[in-house]
Amino acid sequence: MKALKIFVGIIVCLLALLIGVTWMKAYAKKPEVLIARLRGATAEEKEEVITQIHLVRGDFTTPALAEFAKLDNPAAFRAELVRILYQINHTTADSRIEEILQESLQDKQPEVRSASISCLALYGSDQARLAAIDCLEDPDVEVRRQAYLIFNADGRRAEGHLWTLMTEEQKSKLISYALVDRKDNPSEEIRFLADSIIGREVAILCDQSTEALQTSDIIKTRELLDLAITLDPESFRAKNSYVRHYLAIGDKETALSLADKYNLLLRIPLLTAAPQIDGDPTDEVWLEGCQATTPYLMTSLWTTLPATSKTMISIGHLNGTIYISVIAYEDDLSKLVVKNTTRDSEVYNDDCVEFSFDPALEERRDFRFSINPAGALYDRYGFDRRSNFTCEYAAKVFPESGYWACEFAVKAKDLNNNVITNESIWGMNVMRTQIAASQKSAITPTFGTMWFVVSPLAIFENAPALSELPPDEQSESLSSEPDSSATPQPGANRPRRPSSDNLMVPPRGGGGAGGGRRP
Repeated sequence: MKALKIFVGIIVCLLALLIGVTWMKAYAKKPEVLIARLRGATAEEKEEVITQIHLVRGDFTTPALAEFAKLDNPAAFRAELVRILYQINHTTADSRIEEILQESLQDKQPEVRSASISCLALYGSDQARLAAIDCLEDPDVEVRRQAYLIFNADGRRAEGHLWTLMTEEQKSKLISYALVDRKDNPSEEIRFLADSIIGREVAILCDQSTEALQTSDIIKTRELLDLAITLDPESFRAKNSYVRHYLAIGDKETALSLADKYNLLLRIPLLTAAPQIDGDPTDEVWLEGCQATTPYLMTSLWTTLPATSKTMISIGHLNGTIYISVIAYEDDLSKLVVKNTTRDSEVYNDDCVEFSFDPALEERRDFRFSINPAGALYDRYGFDRRSNFTCEYAAKVFPESGYWACEFAVKAKDLNNNVITNESIWGMNVMRTQIAASQKSAITPTFGTMWFVVSPLAIFENAPALSELPPDEQSESLSSEPDSSATPQPGANRPRRPSSDNLMVPPRGGGGAGGGRRP
């Protein structure tokens, strides 16, 4: 009997213990308890508490909002509540949370405002994110930085989704803040982000000018271009659009004059002899070519940045062939990335140099050639990767000189039967990719992947007149059309340019975009 009592006592104790543990676990998971733990949690404990909060059953929102409303709570704690509430609202769309979160953008504590604006970027609806415009006058640098990021991250197209939702008043306010910050803000990053906002608006105005030109509304076209160049007088996008506009309406003299003024003109000299294409551009004949560099970075945003690399380019022509050499200096040649060694492999993912030719001045597709230090070549026309063009190319690495180099030659007629005459005007660009430095640089600044859209014009000095070409080449040049089977790229709605062989070029010698003689 005594043993039975002991046994029953043990069972009762175990049940009491089990009930107590169960109650304590349940109590520990109560929203109020978790909120109290979050307030006093160390950095190591915080992650576990937040995980439990997201697994909690019951109403977490009401006590969380009550604690957030207590302005004497620590800023870090209130900022953490903002992040959690944003995540909850993302799945529940609780109107109480929306209201508080909008108010938190104007909170007295900078840490709370910073948490709110960063969460707005991640979880906010499009309409909610438009509230970030008012955050651009926030006294806290981090809040302003996050606000600019919201508008800069709005898609890769110039007219991103948020921009289409803005009222004219909102857009005007955004641009006005950006203009002030680009000029006066002490933060380099803020100035860069503000500059990108301006650049994006310039890109939109340029695109709208093209649409106006398609409807033959020359007055509106000019007004839009004037707005773009006034907004940013140094914008290569605006300058390029002005030049291409005058080409489109047949005013070649003004177009070439502006291209020269804006440093968007490459004057390709006639060489006295053909250089040897062996990867070593030390032939003296290369000194006769148009000397250029790649001083501008390719960026995914709408702003211009200087490149840090040293690159020397020479371009010339002879007997209908374009010759290009590039010397690409590197601080450490052992860091060159070269993974592709065969024709049409993914050379563009290596350290490489790329040449872009747009003889039709379409600004929507180009003849593209990529060469890496191993001398492998990739070529295409537009998006047609099956294209293979006849050309000469070679590359070498020169460890003792601290650079790698490449040479390239292609006959104009091998690019869909184009020709080079004293009246020809091509779009042309050279870009360099450096994997270790994570940068792409070009003769003119480029934006996104469509880097042939903003490219210098190239004219060919002392080239023969069209009438001086052999009869078969004359007929080819007059009848050739770009391959319509290639997939059109953005910008395909641009108006057709006048034939480049009918453009008169004022005589002038030397130089070009990024010009100067090679040292």
